[in-house]
Amino acid sequence: MLLTAEQYEQIVRQLRSERAHDRGSERRSSPRVGLRAQVRVIECRTTAEAANLTVWVRDISSDGIGLLFPQPVRPGTYLVMSLPTAKRKNATLDLLFLAVRCDPLAKDQFSVGARFHRIITAEDVK
Repeated sequence: MLLTAEQYEQIVRQLRSERAHDRGSERRSSPRVGLRAQVRVIECRTTAEAANLTVWVRDISSDGIGLLFPQPVRPGTYLVMSLPTAKRKNATLDLLFLAVRCDPLAKDQFSVGARFHRIITAEDVK
């Protein structure tokens, strides 16, 4: 299953509404929800050609996302997540994330935590 822009927006909207509720001893700034879906991600690099990868989402919150990568990602690397939309054919919702951690899990499997930075608009790519 490929995560769509509408699904992402619905999840984040729900998570933001839960932020107002008391979560007891939860230390995170926003609640996190486990999710298993594939997304397309482009690693923004200046030293090499950008890699267009399909990775797995582990979890998501209104502030960030947990991803499974087949290769390590250096913290501080920007990631562009491109989600297809149902509203317009061939349109995408492009989100910019900043990788904040990368932990090895197994051979060719890395857990990457990324913080949401902003939505990429048409003005950004002119």
